[in-house]
Amino acid sequence: MAPSALLRPSRPLSWLQAPLPPNLEAVVQDKAAAAQLGKAFFWDMQVGSDGVTACATWHFQAGADGRLANTLSPGQPLVATTFQSGGPQATPTAADFPFHKLADPDVRGSTVLRDRRDVVGSQGVVAHSYQANAADDAVDQCGSVADPIFNVHGANVRQVTPRQAPSVINSIFYARTFWDGRADASQPHQTFLGLDPYQP
Repeated sequence: MAPSALLRPSRPLSWLQAPLPPNLEAVVQDKAAAAQLGKAFFWDMQVGSDGVTACATWHFQAGADGRLANTLSPGQPLVATTFQSGGPQATPTAADFPFHKLADPDVRGSTVLRDRRDVVGSQGVVAHSYQANAADDAVDQCGSVADPIFNVHGANVRQVTPRQAPSVINSIFYARTFWDGRADASQPHQTFLGLDPYQP
């Protein structure tokens, strides 16, 4: 059989039906209005605690986060507190990758030349302690708090999450966005509800 006979023409995802929740009609009366509201929230910087950070901040370039500077995280929160490459405000270079480097990348058991737990993530907000929020105030009222990890000469800088923001393009088809196990859409009791991703 000719190789061309094994290839099927690709089809756009638009031919698939979006996997909507079965009880959507019970909670959403106007789908068009809900979609419009969602887009407004996505671009609204006032949704962020600092008044300048929106969902779109992380998903602006092709639906993902394309920023380079200040994208290193020491790894798992509350566990990893020191950087093994770069640091706050650093810009990773090609020489920093891969973080786990083998003498022969084609042989899993070859000598490990480098093994760093640092990850490239997405910038968050500067660490603060939330105090209050007035109804007409676009920015949360927060107090200063020392950030032992994300600071430069004692001055807090934006924190970096230990994950890179995924693309939101076709995200309705994502089944396991939290690939590290924080939440799993295939297991109802593990679905992230916006409160605590580690909830039972």
